[in-house]
Amino acid sequence: NLLNYIETNKSFNLLLSNRLKYSLSPLEQNSYTDLELKIEKLSSIQDSSLIKTNSLLNRKSMLLDSLQKFFDKIKLSGNFNPLLEISQIQNNLQSDQSVIEYFNSNENTYALVINKKNITFQRISIPFVQTSAPLNELLVSLGNSINDGSVIGAISYDDYSRVAFEVFDFLINPVISQLKKNVIIIPEANMSTLPWAALLTEKTTNKTCRSWPFWIRTHTISTQHSLSLWLDNEYEKNKIIKVTKFELPFLSYAPHFENLSYSQEECKSLQKVMSGDTFLDKDANHFNFMHNSSKSKIIHISSHAKASPEFQDSSFIMLSDDTLYSGEISHSSIPADLVFLSACETGIGQIIKSEGVMSLARAFFNAGAKSVISTLWKVNDKRTSVQVQKIYKYLKDGQTKDEAIRSMQLDYLENVAKNSEQAYPFYWAAYQCQGDLNPLFKKTWYLKINVLTLFPIFLFLFLSTGIYFLNKQFSKSVLKHAA
Repeated sequence: NLLNYIETNKSFNLLLSNRLKYSLSPLEQNSYTDLELKIEKLSSIQDSSLIKTNSLLNRKSMLLDSLQKFFDKIKLSGNFNPLLEISQIQNNLQSDQSVIEYFNSNENTYALVINKKNITFQRISIPFVQTSAPLNELLVSLGNSINDGSVIGAISYDDYSRVAFEVFDFLINPVISQLKKNVIIIPEANMSTLPWAALLTEKTTNKTCRSWPFWIRTHTISTQHSLSLWLDNEYEKNKIIKVTKFELPFLSYAPHFENLSYSQEECKSLQKVMSGDTFLDKDANHFNFMHNSSKSKIIHISSHAKASPEFQDSSFIMLSDDTLYSGEISHSSIPADLVFLSACETGIGQIIKSEGVMSLARAFFNAGAKSVISTLWKVNDKRTSVQVQKIYKYLKDGQTKDEAIRSMQLDYLENVAKNSEQAYPFYWAAYQCQGDLNPLFKKTWYLKINVLTLFPIFLFLFLSTGIYFLNKQFSKSVLKHAA
């Protein structure tokens, strides 16, 4: 009961949309989408009209009645049961995985931790005051300190290190003993844009960021919209009949903008690695995107984007000839295994109670994408291009999506960041993956053996073969003489 009470506040509409895929035929799904669009259109007319709207209200009521029939059909089919059981979660967790689901009440924050064999639920509160307001203040402070990193000379190492540890100490330390190496977080709405990988596990006064105890050094961390959606993804990967067959393995888009000088090179490099197609400059247009979006296993977009914190359908990503708004994306059909949004602020947007963040990433989930990699703030064009290619390399090696992001981040901290400023989280911690985290490719095992170590083996085989043939010839010679 407790689990389901918490789950009622997590992405209900997205869960409903996800279940529709299994319970309705393609024709019925189109009818459902058409109903949603009509209701949305009537609502906007009603809100903007100064005349009497009785006829509009009647029409809207009829449409809502039709929509209710879809809900009833789903319930009867047995494919929409919002109730969860702990055993369902535990049966689908790996031995090295843990789930943390957070829930805010009026006064406190609670954490539910589920492992393969045990569960814990506890209240976590800032010691000096029993209210959730300080947590919100901490989260805002952390966000501000990261974004300050975009301004050269404005980095406050002391502020970030202090707040990053306080957030970790408040949210993670109370349950740290329960966590396995791979952590799946179901955040409350006010935590949805938190860069979990960049939290600090210990206090530090060291201003050299490269040596900071970032949480990513010890754990693989990912976030999900809700436990129900995560469970759906786990079920779906075992249903062979549900596997979508795509015409294209990889498709990328990179419109030309003067201040995005690396985006096209990024897509060209990825095309060589992923063996797919790419639309550059004027070809990265609205028609080509909408015409091909349902055909590709992986969709990559490298462009400008902007989040809208006020209106849920107004976040956008730019193509060469048009602006692609999140509202239009939500009503499209984009069943890709992965949508990679290599652009600014694609993981943030308006926060809605019981639904979470209405971002560009969320719009692609609404359109049917199984997983989305997005960003939590404005990212650096040149540095992003290198990081994106690293993530794809690790994906090709067969890593899960959260592991690929972590591998890129650790590689960046150890091998790329040359000074403290470059190691600041602003430059590497923006990427997150939600949805299906499973690998896109099978693991490739390479036999890495030094040639010198093989020499004694070859020498032994050569000598053994030579001795064998000499003995054979000698035996023949003895027999011939004896005859």
